Amino acid sequence: EQLTGIWVAKFEASSNSPSVVENPQPDQLATDGGSEADIDLKVRVKPNVVSWRKITTGNIFKVCQALTTSGNSLENTTNLDAHMMKNVEWGAVAYLSRSVYGMNSKVWNNPYYNDKTNFSIITGLCGDSQDANQTTLDNTYKYNEKEGKNASTTGNVYGIYDMSGGTWEVVAGILSSEKSKDPYYDFTNVESKYYDSYEGYSNLKYGDAIYETSTNFTGNNGWDSNWSLMIRKGEPVFVRGGCVLQPGRGMFAFSCWIGGQSSDQTAGFRPCIVGLQ
Repeated sequence: EQLTGIWVAKFEASSNSPSVVENPQPDQLATDGGSEADIDLKVRVKPNVVSWRKITTGNIFKVCQALTTSGNSLENTTNLDAHMMKNVEWGAVAYLSRSVYGMNSKVWNNPYYNDKTNFSIITGLCGDSQDANQTTLDNTYKYNEKEGKNASTTGNVYGIYDMSGGTWEVVAGILSSEKSKDPYYDFTNVESKYYDSYEGYSNLKYGDAIYETSTNFTGNNGWDSNWSLMIRKGEPVFVRGGCVLQPGRGMFAFSCWIGGQSSDQTAGFRPCIVGLQ
């Protein structure tokens, strides 16, 4: 089916709870940007705010679909279909970043985490090297500063940020035998167009930047030595991009996830939007 367009959130999702902090101090940062208890919060996509973590996969799906409902950013739009980012959509962005139409080299990390306030990862940042990892905001750059473009998928301010480092991002890609695991998620009554279903190693797909980019799906065996770990029983949901706290982070990193709240607050998400005919 030919799409009229696909729009990917420019930054990791945040909520309408944290405010923009120009020069954040540790005691000014929310720890998770909106938790599981705050399901009534609205999704926002903004730079220089704490990304929304500590939320289950099922509620990520709900808050992303709610983008076009009352009180949300796209209220009353009728020709847009908002949803949680799918695994194959991540793959499309990853491949574009590596092409002549994108960065065409390794995308730099979002490097910052606060070790005093449960990480408090801030959207839209770039470090002073490809693999920077730091607990202070020294030598970090905002997305619209000259140095910040290195963390963009296109190598300029018009690209997508936070897809390397920052937090792991939960995507709608799941092991088909475990589509329902309340209260974490339940895909049994969700239209198949909103998620990618996998049988495991036996039916890996082209285009999702997994099958083609990893040699054996365990360890730092992906492109750019990114982390690779296939979904499995007990951890049936894909997460992408890596976490700033762990080695092997990058555009082509993927791992498995239980689907529940992030106990260490290192898993976030981003919405996508498809234009309808």
